[in-house]
Amino acid sequence: MIIVDYEPLAREGMELLIEDVGFLELAACCSSAMEANEVLAARQVHPMFLDIQMPASAV
Repeated sequence: MIIVDYEPLAREGMELLIEDVGFLELAACCSSAMEANEVLAARQVHPMFLDIQMPASAV
């Protein structure tokens, strides 16, 4: 699983929720689409939680 969100508090909140679910494994927590692209190029990850309103600077 991967989290992509430019807001640190949103990422931290999602991380805490994922920790509560024993069968989920967090592969990466990214602050931009470019960072997420690097993770996805290195390994296959699913599902993904994506922020749908990221500013252009985070893309």
